[in-house]
Amino acid sequence: MLAGLIVIGRRTKSLPETLIGFGFTYSIEVIPVATSDYVLALHRQDPGSVAYFATHLAVAAAIVLCGCGLLLARPSPAIPQRGGGNIASEVEAG
Repeated sequence: MLAGLIVIGRRTKSLPETLIGFGFTYSIEVIPVATSDYVLALHRQDPGSVAYFATHLAVAAAIVLCGCGLLLARPSPAIPQRGGGNIASEVEAG
């Protein structure tokens, strides 16, 4: 599923937004269930279940953080400037 998201995000040139959107949706669904089951598994001392639910929580966080990191690393678009690019030329033109 994650590979499909990456392919779609790259083709549409919106990988960070795709990861953030999916990551938040996944987190909203997973966190309530995984957290309660994680705590229950800790009390029962079941290492397999603890690892399973901890992995789900880590993956949910990693998807969102990767999307945010890619979005922050994206170069900002150039802002077009009027005139010569300084205030004096804009005042003379205006």
